[in-house]
Amino acid sequence: MSNLLPLETKNSIKKEYHLRVVATVLFLLGAILLVSVAWLAPVYILSVNKYDVTQSELVVVQAEISNKQPDNPRETINDINSKLEILKGDDFTKHYAYDIVKDIVEQKNKEIEIESIIYDKSTTDIKVLLRGNALSRESLSS
Repeated sequence: MSNLLPLETKNSIKKEYHLRVVATVLFLLGAILLVSVAWLAPVYILSVNKYDVTQSELVVVQAEISNKQPDNPRETINDINSKLEILKGDDFTKHYAYDIVKDIVEQKNKEIEIESIIYDKSTTDIKVLLRGNALSRESLSS
């Protein structure tokens, strides 16, 4: 059927077809752009708002820090250490191996000979293993 049409009509049909394809593609691109802007706009608004809030809080904190300059660095260190002691609590008491061995050696009876002391500090508890000789069983109980 298209063979019966004159050449000018064929060219105008091709031109019209290409224009329709281009118009459809442009319409779809515009729709995709519009939908993506609609989805990204709330996220952008929230992030800008959060940035503004963070900046205002930063200004307030910097003002507090600049107003609270310590006169003595030693006071600052002591203040930080006292805050850390409060945060540590009673669960994190320090046990040094030297102090434990010193207490054992000071409290032992003279009739007891210590051959070895093994100190094991695991994550949950501390274990001290003593090996040695005693002259009598009674000397072990004292």
